[in-house]
Amino acid sequence: MSYLTDGVQLLSSSYRKIASSENFKRHSSEYELDSVSTERANEFFEWLNSSGSLCDNLSFDIKIGSATTISFSSGDKNRFNESIGLLNDDLLGREPDEQLKLSISIKKTFRSSNSKTEISIYSLADFSSYLSELGVLELADFLPEESIVDSIFVFNIMHETHTCQTQRFAFRSVYPVAAMEVAVFSLSKEERNHRVENRDKCGHFANAATMNYLPEDFVLDVPSSDANINSMFGALSAFYLMVFLCDFSVAKESLSVRLKGYKLITQDFSLAELEGCNTKELFEIYKWVYSHGSFADKIGLARNLISIHLKNGNLLTLDEGTVHSVESGYDIYLKDNVKQYIEIKNKLSEFIQSASDKANSITQSMFSSMKNSLWGFISFFISVFFLKVISKGTFDGIVSTDILIISYGILVVSMVLLWVSRIETATDKSRFQTAYFSLKDRYKDLLNDKDLNRILQNDKVYNEDIAHIDSRKELYTKSWIGITIIMGIVVTSLWFFNPPKPRPSSKSATIPTQTTPLPHSFPKVRLNLSLNPLSQPIEILATHNLII
Repeated sequence: MSYLTDGVQLLSSSYRKIASSENFKRHSSEYELDSVSTERANEFFEWLNSSGSLCDNLSFDIKIGSATTISFSSGDKNRFNESIGLLNDDLLGREPDEQLKLSISIKKTFRSSNSKTEISIYSLADFSSYLSELGVLELADFLPEESIVDSIFVFNIMHETHTCQTQRFAFRSVYPVAAMEVAVFSLSKEERNHRVENRDKCGHFANAATMNYLPEDFVLDVPSSDANINSMFGALSAFYLMVFLCDFSVAKESLSVRLKGYKLITQDFSLAELEGCNTKELFEIYKWVYSHGSFADKIGLARNLISIHLKNGNLLTLDEGTVHSVESGYDIYLKDNVKQYIEIKNKLSEFIQSASDKANSITQSMFSSMKNSLWGFISFFISVFFLKVISKGTFDGIVSTDILIISYGILVVSMVLLWVSRIETATDKSRFQTAYFSLKDRYKDLLNDKDLNRILQNDKVYNEDIAHIDSRKELYTKSWIGITIIMGIVVTSLWFFNPPKPRPSSKSATIPTQTTPLPHSFPKVRLNLSLNPLSQPIEILATHNLII
């Protein structure tokens, strides 16, 4: 049963279709009628108005011989009755040899709702014939500009046929009884966009701006009842398989592609070549490449193996089982990559450990500087004190003014060394940070960000090392300053509370002498001795006439 033939039969029981055509926007057909009857005029009026529910504009024109054409359309009942009256008048005056011609013209409307676009197809055979006359460029563009680009597209067939569908298009019969709703398509809009983005990352499709389709958009779940639909959809699927698997593609009068694998393959495909090919292997490879996993690695491996598994050098005909060769090659590739991954991970672990050791060495250097500086001062202080105590036997005046000045000088030098150590520590810390992030950036070329952050524990160890450097730096700084201040206070206190006693001036001690006559053989002698008052008394024994 057909919507149009049912309408024709309401006016004539004997007719022949002499011409018809249909595309996305319009349907037109012409019939020769052997007779016309208006007995079922009311049913015919209801039939005309049923087209209004489809939002299509239907025109039904009857011409008897050379008489004026009588038009019927949905809408006003009075106007319809006038047309029926004119038809009856013309039928009464008709000559036996005058032909009866019926012309049907339908202007279609695209109906969109809930991310779905619908259009009526009044003759699937006429519509498929229109598709078969298109060139490669027009066919690959497929939908007209009036349609919603990203929506699901449903063809409502106005005659009996079975339902079939792809990931984007559905053919279902809605006359005489509407078929069940088409199934929900499995590919989401996000997944579709993701596949297109991957295609553009590793290839170039010159017509991408106007041809936003996937290969599975044209793979029917069951064959259509119309052979042309099966053929055209097969050609479109092959077209987009080439687009998604090759490095470069452009559609003009034919499809030109270039594939760079182990061999460089360049080919042009006509529509006839695309129609007659078996794309089972190509489609399986496409599904594998664009499924989960590393797309760049998969597409590169697939192109390499496709280039060496061609039959007669034709990209559309692959050796049976090529997809299994691709999968096996990828498994071997993954095993090699796992070894490399483990090596990379071990190197990162070694780097983390060496970074922690480096952080410890940075603070250890500052601690060594502090220890050496303070130990030098203490050594000086102790050596001076011990020498003083041993030589004098008392702590009085142990820190002289000279020693106090020297001690202050050493403490000032110690503070300068502290300043230098802090600058050196800050510089080493900055270099440590730069080295860490430079190495992290280099590994981003080998690992994805999530895996890299997982191995580095989201920089947890790095942050702990930086915190360790900062805390140790502050601890050593405070300790250094504190010990220096304490030493300064100790030295100052020893100088202030035990000052050195002033040194008295030296005086001459005159020992009185007595002149005694000596023997004539000895001259007269006078002995004057000047002695240090702090030295021990000297006992001199006199003999003969010498008196001290």
